[in-house]
Amino acid sequence: VGARIDTAVKEKINQMNAAGARKLLIDLCQVKDLSMTAIQLLITLINNGARAKLLMRLAASDSQKEALKGFHETSTIATWSSIEQAVADF
Repeated sequence: VGARIDTAVKEKINQMNAAGARKLLIDLCQVKDLSMTAIQLLITLINNGARAKLLMRLAASDSQKEALKGFHETSTIATWSSIEQAVADF
């Protein structure tokens, strides 16, 4: 599963680059259960986005923000409480 996710993320980021997109907003606000699978996907997105030099922002609830602080890969990404706040920061 991990290899398929990684491949799909790389393909999507390549499509974004080809289209001239340089910003990636990840919205977790509606995610009910931030499972390990979801966190692995998020880490894959962050790592591949960083390699592609995308500006990234993350919208997450307060409890999600706390959970994400426990992972090295997600502890430093800019995180806001709403999509609107994250977009305004770009």
